[in-house]
Amino acid sequence: MNLDVLRATFRNPKHPECGEITLPFPIPEAQYNAILGMLLTIQMGDVLQRDCLVTRLDSDFPALQCLEQQTVNFDELDYLVSRLESFVPEERLQFCAAVEGLGYSNMTDLINLTFCCQEATVISDFANLEEEGKEHYLNLHGGSALTEELEKLDGQRIAEELIRTGNGIVTRFGVLYKNDMELKPLYEEKSFPAYVYEPKILDAFVYREDDPETPLAFVQLPMPEAKVRRTLVRAGIEPQVPVSLSAENSLFPACVTELLKERFHSLEEWNDVCRGAALLSYSDQRKLEAVLKFAKPDDPAQVRQLAQPDMLALFSFLPRVAFPADGARCLINESGCYQFDEILGRYSNYSDFGQRWIEEHPGEFLEEGYVSYDGIVPLDELIHRSDQTEEYEMGGIV
Repeated sequence: MNLDVLRATFRNPKHPECGEITLPFPIPEAQYNAILGMLLTIQMGDVLQRDCLVTRLDSDFPALQCLEQQTVNFDELDYLVSRLESFVPEERLQFCAAVEGLGYSNMTDLINLTFCCQEATVISDFANLEEEGKEHYLNLHGGSALTEELEKLDGQRIAEELIRTGNGIVTRFGVLYKNDMELKPLYEEKSFPAYVYEPKILDAFVYREDDPETPLAFVQLPMPEAKVRRTLVRAGIEPQVPVSLSAENSLFPACVTELLKERFHSLEEWNDVCRGAALLSYSDQRKLEAVLKFAKPDDPAQVRQLAQPDMLALFSFLPRVAFPADGARCLINESGCYQFDEILGRYSNYSDFGQRWIEEHPGEFLEEGYVSYDGIVPLDELIHRSDQTEEYEMGGIV
């Protein structure tokens, strides 16, 4: 993602002599630490305080002009714009009409509005009341309906009945009908509500060690180091304090997600683990998933070790292989040393070849394929080492 949805110019209201700074939102993750550092040098960017005065705002969402001449919180604005970036055109219309028609301008209300504006109806095309009526029906029914159900609807009649209620609020985006939309306090100026912005290595809820039942924050790892610290502050957790994580979605297999929940380590540790995994290619990430299931690491340090490219190279991995014959075909294709012929292949003894190779590379058949460890140092000893300066001999299929 990371397309500029909004550009905001900030000034420190207490120190206007420091000048102004213009930033793109949502903040690109690769630039987050640096941009925050620039803000902090001019005494803005507090974790919780709204200390950035918006002197100018250019946005794909005209209704957000309401934020000009307000002081905002850096992370709140970033979260709000990240939410808005994912909106389809109809949702953008609903949000903008609700902001203008209902007079929302407080950042807390704007964030909460992103979770309920879909319940409102905006009639903007009076020449096509058939479609507007059907959109209204969808808004009242959670945004979905069977195709057959929609085809039977008289959208024109539904729209006309809605207009006759006289409950519409005229905005520059169309006529807004609130329906039963109500702001719910999902965001209360502490941790942000759970929201998957883009695919990551790990999506998880964070729990304090002394209260493993109450989620305090939702994270998508890896994330910038500064963002990790600020997330913890919002959740009321001291940095480096052990926490448990409950994975909602993860590249890691169950043996690792159980570690997240059962073993208490700092969020910074798990962020480092995920950062290493994110640097791998797609094929190596798939290989890592199988290697972790095979090696069964005990803590994040061991997971981080196994995610290093030189460590992964100590393992052979034959994806989507369930039988020795499958492994033989995979080895022949991967080697590039043979011209494979499907017709002649019917007469080849792949089972014997595959079985022999597996005996030379003892490992395990997993759901992901066949994985084996080919290093000299015993695997248990290897993954318990913290010093990785020693070079290990390898001889596997990467």
